This record gives sequence, structure tokens and C-alpha cells, in this order.
Amino acid sequence: SMDGIFKKAKKKNIPITMEGIEEGIRDIAGVRVICSFPEDIYMLADCLLKQDDVVLVERKDYIKNPKPSGYRSLHLIIEIPIFPQNRKEDDEG
Repeated sequence: SMDGIFKKAKKKNIPITMEGIEEGIRDIAGVRVICSFPEDIYMLADCLLKQDDVVLVERKDYIKNPKPSGYRSLHLIIEIPIFPQNRKEDDEG
């Protein structure tokens, strides 16, 4: 939510401007996908990154390099274009 973004910006001392938020906050939205097999995770990541409008910003592979605690995960920070729309319920037709 916008409130969450503003709180995060304030906590990190990021200016509450469009430029400040674009430069300082990289996790506006998140998705968690749970796979039964590690090879499925890599296949899904490859499919995602093959999309023309997806740009990989950062990759942390805790499957190949688990944390000392045993935590295993693949983190991808990506940029994708979004097109916000302001619609009303009756706009659907």
C-alpha cells in the first residue's frame, strides 16, 4: 500500500518523492512461490527472466549457497513495467 511505502521510506530516511522512492525502495511488491523440487524453482526463474519486459536487478541464490541456518531460497529482484489504472466498478461494461 502507499502507506506502507511511505512508512518504509521514512524508516530508511528516503525522501518521500517519486525520485526518492524509485531510487531507494526496490521491493514495492513481492511474490512468494513454493516449489516441491529445486529444479522447478530454477525453471520458473528462467521462464520469468526470458520475458522481454523483465529486467533482473539482483539475484541471491540461497539454494546453491545456503545460509548457515540452513535457509534455502532463490531471491530475484526484478523490474517490470506496470500501468496503473483508475477504474470504477461500472467501467467493466
